[in-house]
Amino acid sequence: MKTRVLSACFLLALALPSVAQAPAETPSAAPPAQPKQAQTDYRYYKVTDSDTVDTICMLNNCDARTLLSLNPQLKLRRPQELGVLFVPCPPPPPPRKRKAKPVEVVEAERIDANTPDDLTDDEIALLIEQAVGKNAGRGPVGAAFPQHRNLFYGSDGRVVEIPSAAPPPPPPSASKDRRRTLASRRGRAIGGLLGTARRYMGVPYVWGGEDPTGFDCSGFLQHVYARHGVMLPRTADLQFNVGMKVGRGKEQPGDMVFFETYCPGPSHCGIYVGRGYFIHASSSRGVTIANLSEDFFASRYLGAKRVIGGNRRR
Repeated sequence: MKTRVLSACFLLALALPSVAQAPAETPSAAPPAQPKQAQTDYRYYKVTDSDTVDTICMLNNCDARTLLSLNPQLKLRRPQELGVLFVPCPPPPPPRKRKAKPVEVVEAERIDANTPDDLTDDEIALLIEQAVGKNAGRGPVGAAFPQHRNLFYGSDGRVVEIPSAAPPPPPPSASKDRRRTLASRRGRAIGGLLGTARRYMGVPYVWGGEDPTGFDCSGFLQHVYARHGVMLPRTADLQFNVGMKVGRGKEQPGDMVFFETYCPGPSHCGIYVGRGYFIHASSSRGVTIANLSEDFFASRYLGAKRVIGGNRRR
């Protein structure tokens, strides 16, 4: 018996070093924690009786980590106890591709940047008349008010219209008797430029747009001028560095006008057509005509640049 005990102790002693020297099992490394998802846009979700965290995540296309970051109370309470949860907003749908509108293709006369600066007063007046016409923006320009009708209502219900005096005839125009034409090269070039710009009236505004399916302000200028051989940079701030500086009040048709809107420096632009009017791609109305005297533009006007007949910087 004593011999058996000693043998057992001897065998145990031999086994102990191997057990002591056996390396301890290292626990499997936990997966690295994913960075917390930044979530700034959210909406409300009304919890139903059958909802769980998993079903809420599945219905709202998010993971549990994002849901818990928006609703820390879920760590201690069931969704039904909260009643309403914050869930991330769904991503915006991809922008729909607009079908190109049929635009009349014409041979645009290319403009020589060195065309002499020789517009006459008659040419400027004709350019304004051709570009602005009787419509500017969404309202008439210089449209006559409806004439007042003098009506007499009798006691028997009859209505008698009393004729008004005929309006005086308009004064004769000094240039009516002679044919009004754009005689100078620069006048013809600007007339073609403004005509091209007017063909895009009503084209919708698209951020980053630069073709007739949709324009932003600088894309509109770049497209119109490029059709007449004047290559401009893509954005308003870079276009502001091109051409000759024009003094305030000395703008002429065909000049580029610039404004400071949503950020410091030039951030909006248009093409001056005369009499204070300019054509531009408006973010709310698409390609339209506005006036420099409007409060929004008057307080943000930075100045004008001339690239037709004035390619030098001043």
